[in-house]
Amino acid sequence: MRWHKLDIVPGFWFAFCPDARTWTREMKKLKVDAGPYPTTDARCTRLSKGSDEINIITIGDHKRTSMSVVVLLVHESMHIWRHCRRLIGETDPSSEFEAYMVQTIFGALLYDFQNMRKAVLR
Repeated sequence: MRWHKLDIVPGFWFAFCPDARTWTREMKKLKVDAGPYPTTDARCTRLSKGSDEINIITIGDHKRTSMSVVVLLVHESMHIWRHCRRLIGETDPSSEFEAYMVQTIFGALLYDFQNMRKAVLR
């Protein structure tokens, strides 16, 4: 997994986890028990590790169209952004700030999905 840090919140991390094997390896590295790899359509799993806040995005191993993957990643990007927003106490962000943050999160997740799952979205 490739970890991403949002610098506006110290210790705020997110990543895309492509499969169950990677999930198990990362949970051992983090020394946490987050249960088995989620098999739901998509999920944002939140973990606290010391002072760090961790968000891990998973997409079930179902055959999906490109559009459904993009839609799920946008959806999960919003969960990450809202978690970040709560942590910084931002109740009314400007629409441009919010759009840039979701774009940054989504771009990282989409890049990782394509590279880790060797998926070409058309």
